[in-house]
Amino acid sequence: MRAIQAADPPARSTAVIDCTTTSLPSMPKSAPSNTKRSSGVKPLKVLAALLVVAAVVRELRLPKEERTWHGALAGFVPYDFRKPTVERLKATFWNPDGAIIVDRAFGVGWTINAGAVVAKARSLANNG
Repeated sequence: MRAIQAADPPARSTAVIDCTTTSLPSMPKSAPSNTKRSSGVKPLKVLAALLVVAAVVRELRLPKEERTWHGALAGFVPYDFRKPTVERLKATFWNPDGAIIVDRAFGVGWTINAGAVVAKARSLANNG
């Protein structure tokens, strides 16, 4: 019987790459576009943050016993900072008999009632 000898492992490379003199290939320049990219703060996000702050300040200015944590800013923009319940979430997001645009279950502003959208789509399809 012959003994099997393992082959010598390949020699490892000890080359050093000097990254300071090596340059990467440049990327091709794309054609200029006519779209303007926003490099700063988005106005709608700023508006939303200001509305949240205004609603919280409005509630905190009231005496503690009068705070409801829901209402409307300037009689127009609804807000609700109460803990959401299953009933309120269902009434907000799935109420086929309600309006399509409804007050948010939590937060400031409005949201879409998916139940009303589905009901409207079904009625349009049936009357078609």
